[in-house]
Amino acid sequence: MGGMKDKERFSAGLVSKPFWFYEYKTYAEQLNKGYTAEEIKAQALQMNLFPAAKEYRVKEILSCVSRRVMQFEPEWRDLFMQQSVSVQKLMVLLSIMADDKLFFVFMYRIYRDKLIIGADCLEASEVLSFFRLMQNESEEISQWKDTTIRKLSQSYRRLLNDAGLLMGEKIIPPLPSVAVKRYLKEHDMSAYLQAITGADE
Repeated sequence: MGGMKDKERFSAGLVSKPFWFYEYKTYAEQLNKGYTAEEIKAQALQMNLFPAAKEYRVKEILSCVSRRVMQFEPEWRDLFMQQSVSVQKLMVLLSIMADDKLFFVFMYRIYRDKLIIGADCLEASEVLSFFRLMQNESEEISQWKDTTIRKLSQSYRRLLNDAGLLMGEKIIPPLPSVAVKRYLKEHDMSAYLQAITGADE
């Protein structure tokens, strides 16, 4: 697995990268059909595989979604196809966590803590507070503009909403399937499971 072990730097890239559930699912399906990354790129550019009007946006989606999908072993894609839509959305969120170190830290420190204490809500101000805290811990993040922090805070909450883990500010504890739990444990990713469930397993 790739993921946060390979990355030391924090990124604000999620400011411009939505959840892209349909695109993730499409990319995973095409890989499972035996198409190569290059062939999927050609399909995306020539056959409007993704609903994006501009070529640069198609390339941006491809770059991001392929990276998210490839955070995991091929068996993850097989598993993905067998799950309900709600679990698939959770799997996309886990892929985003694996691809973006800062988002993982947010999920582990903030969302997990909320679940542990049984909180009902995650307020916008609490997400902003996380970034303020990280600005004290990271020289890199301390140099980010306030507008970047605010946009990133909105992006994080939108991702949680799209994944079904947040409705407005109301926390919706996720229900990962037994198979997803098993995969994470077998691939030394128990911290990811803890981040989305609050459980210390």
